[in-house]
Amino acid sequence: MHDAYPPQRRSVRLQGYDYAQPGSYYVTVCVAGMRCVLANVRGGKVQLTRLGGVVDACWAAIPEHFPGVSLDEHIAMPNHFHGIVRIDAERAEWSTQRFRQLTTGSLSTIVRSFKAAATRAAREAGLWDKQPLWRRGFYEHVIRPSEEETIRNYILDNPIRWQRRLDGRRTP
Repeated sequence: MHDAYPPQRRSVRLQGYDYAQPGSYYVTVCVAGMRCVLANVRGGKVQLTRLGGVVDACWAAIPEHFPGVSLDEHIAMPNHFHGIVRIDAERAEWSTQRFRQLTTGSLSTIVRSFKAAATRAAREAGLWDKQPLWRRGFYEHVIRPSEEETIRNYILDNPIRWQRRLDGRRTP
C-alpha cells in the first residue's frame, strides 16, 4: 500500500455542487494557529483590534471586487471570522466550478481573494509579518432559505457564546 505525501486533505465541499451559482453561503475563516489576534470579547461585545479592523474592511470591500456579490451578517471574532456571502441571480452565467479549479466568481475565488487582500493590507499596515495569517482553506455551508435567520442569529450571538466560554473557564 502506498501512502501519499503530503497527505491528501478531504474536501468538505458538496461533491458536484456549483459554488458559483446564485445562493447564500455561510463562511468561516480561521486564523492560522487559532491565534486570538482579530478581536477581544468583553461583556459579550466584540472589540476589534487594529488587525481585526483591517480584516473587517477587506470583507466589506468584497462587493467592490465581485459585482453581483453582496454580504449579509458578518463578525470578526478573536481567532476566526464568520460571514454570509450572497451570489445574486444575475451572476448565473458564470462558468461552472470544476473539481479543484477556481472559477471567476465562485465562492472559493471570493474567499481566497478576501484572505489574500486582508493579509496584504495587514502587512502593508505593519500589523502582520511574513507568517501566514489564515489557516489553509475555509469552512462553508450552503444556506437553505429556512436556515437564513438561524445562521444570522448564530453570527450575531457568537460574542455572547464566546463570553460564556471565557466565564466558564474562570469559574473555580
